[in-house]
Amino acid sequence: MPLVLDKTSTKEDQLKQVFVKVISDKAKQIPRSLTRQQINQLALSVPHISEAAITWLDCLTDADLIQPFLGLGYFYEGQANYSQSESWLVAGFDIAQTRFGKNHLDVATILNALGEIYRAQSRYCEAQPHYLEALSIRETQLGIDNLDTATSLSDLSGLYKAQGRYLEAESGYLRVLTIQRKAIGVEHPNIATTINNLATLYDSQGHYSEAEPLYLEALAIWKHHLGMDHPNVAACLNNLGLLYRNQQRYVEAEPLYLRSLAIRSVQLGEDHPETAISLNNLAGLYSLQERYIEAEFLYRKALAIRELQFGTDHPLVAQSLNNLAVLLDSHLQHYDEAEQLYLRSLSIRQSIYGKNHSEVANSFYNLAGFYTNQGRYCEAEVYHLEAQEILTNCLRNQHPITVMVKQNFVDFVEKVVQDGQVGMLSDHSTTQQLLRSILA
Repeated sequence: MPLVLDKTSTKEDQLKQVFVKVISDKAKQIPRSLTRQQINQLALSVPHISEAAITWLDCLTDADLIQPFLGLGYFYEGQANYSQSESWLVAGFDIAQTRFGKNHLDVATILNALGEIYRAQSRYCEAQPHYLEALSIRETQLGIDNLDTATSLSDLSGLYKAQGRYLEAESGYLRVLTIQRKAIGVEHPNIATTINNLATLYDSQGHYSEAEPLYLEALAIWKHHLGMDHPNVAACLNNLGLLYRNQQRYVEAEPLYLRSLAIRSVQLGEDHPETAISLNNLAGLYSLQERYIEAEFLYRKALAIRELQFGTDHPLVAQSLNNLAVLLDSHLQHYDEAEQLYLRSLSIRQSIYGKNHSEVANSFYNLAGFYTNQGRYCEAEVYHLEAQEILTNCLRNQHPITVMVKQNFVDFVEKVVQDGQVGMLSDHSTTQQLLRSILA
C-alpha cells in the first residue's frame, strides 16, 4: 500500500512518516521462526524498529501501529528470548488498547501472540485467557465463521493438546475444519494444515487408525496444490513416518523419513533447521532399529546444524543434546559424555524457560534415569522429585506424561528397596510416604 502523506504537516513531519513507514514495513517481514543468518541480517534493523515503537509512536498510522511491537516480539521469540519478546508484546497491547479500545482486531492479534509466547514456556494458565480473549474479540468483530476466528480457535486447540485436554482440542480442531471448509472449500492447502494438526492430536493419544487417514489426506492435498517437493509435503511425510515409528512399522517409516530429508535438503538447504528435524527423527528410528552408529552420526549432524543456525543456547540445541545423551547413555555406554550432554541440555533449558517447564522436567527425568542406572540413588531421587513437581504444576495430574513420571518414581523407590539401599533416600515427604506404602 502506498504511503499517503499528510499535506498539512511540515516537511520534517513528512520525513518522519516516511521513515516510520519504511521501518514498519520492515517489521512486518520478520517471521516467527528465525535462523541465525536471518537474525544477523535483522540485527541492524532492530534498533530502528525499536526507535519507531518508542520515539516515533505518534507517526505510526493506525494500520501500522502494532507492527513494530509484533516484529520485535517475533525477533526475540525466534531467539527464545521470551522475556524480551513478552515485554514488546505487552507494550504493543497497552498502546493498541489505548488507541483503539479493548475490542479492536489489532488487540486480538497481540493477545494471540502473547498466548503463543506463554504456551512456548508452558505458562498454560497465562496463555489460556489471552487466547480466549483474542477468540472472543474476533468472534464479535468478524463472526464465528471467519478464518481469523478459526486461527484463534486453532491456537487455543493447540494449547489444550499441550495440556492433555484432548477432547477440547479435538472439538476445537473439528470446528476449525468446519469453518475452513465452508469458507475456502475442502481441498485448500490451509485445510491440510488443520487436518495435519488433528492427525497429530490423534497420534499423540495412540489413536493411530484415526491419525493415518488424516495424514494421508493432508499429504494428498499438499501434493496436488503445492507439488511433490514442497516443504509442507516433507513435513507431512515426516509426521507420517513418526506415526509408523510409533506403531513399530519401521520398514515403512524409513523411506518416508528419507524422502522428507531429501526434499528439505534440496528445497531448504542441507543446513536448514527443518533438515535438522528430519535428521533427528531418522536418527531416532535408527536407534530403535539398533543401528546405533548411524543414529549417532545423524544426531551429531542435527546438533551441528542447530548450533550453526541458532547458536549454542537454543531450545532445539538442548533437544539435540538430550537425544544424543540418551543414545550414548542407553546404547553406547559413553557415560561421561552422556552426563555432560544431559547437564548442558538442562542448563540451556533452565536459562531459557526457568524452573517450571516441561522441557526442564524432561531433562530432570532423563538425569534421574541416568543416575539410577549408575547406582547414584541420592542424585536420582532429587531429579525424580523435581520432575514430578514441575509436571504437576505446569501440566495436570491426569496428563499421560505426569502419570508416567510418577509411576517411574514408584519403580525407582522399589528398586532402591530391592537393592537394600533405603538409607540413601532422603526424608522428603513424597519419598517417605511412598516408602511406607511399599514396606507395609
